[in-house]
Amino acid sequence: MCKYLKKAWDSPVGSQLISQVIYVGSLYIIELATSLISKTFLEEIWKNYSQTIITSAIFISIYIIILNCRRIKSKKLSFLKETKTQEKICGYHWIWQWKYIPEKKKYKILDIKPICEFCGEAMIIPLYSSYYQCMNNHKIESDKINFIVAEDAIVRKIKTNYPNYSDKII
Repeated sequence: MCKYLKKAWDSPVGSQLISQVIYVGSLYIIELATSLISKTFLEEIWKNYSQTIITSAIFISIYIIILNCRRIKSKKLSFLKETKTQEKICGYHWIWQWKYIPEKKKYKILDIKPICEFCGEAMIIPLYSSYYQCMNNHKIESDKINFIVAEDAIVRKIKTNYPNYSDKII
């Protein structure tokens, strides 16, 4: 049950639903308490503590909003889902991984590889070889592949597609 609630709380819709259930439940408890306590007692409390009650409600609401904003901001950056090109760059599709550079607080493309146009597998360069090869032994001459140009084109495209995160990419 706890894992389910944590998973629901981590989703934006689930957290809103849970907070609304808590809010409605607390209203119900307050309504139940008011029906059990005399009206004059509640009026006396409201006269003496109305500013405190209103201020507390405002601060609790602000805290919940800040907490939700912080959770949404800490979600995984959407551009990190991009790990494969849809169109050809320098004549090939590419696949890569992201690496976080803590000193710069930015992400960098790492382990970029061309994808075989025949079978769709990532190509690697075998030891002591002048060509790239996929798992199915399709080969490309290594001098035909320009990693720097491909990586620059990929970074430019991602920065264009995700302008809010352009300062997070090297």
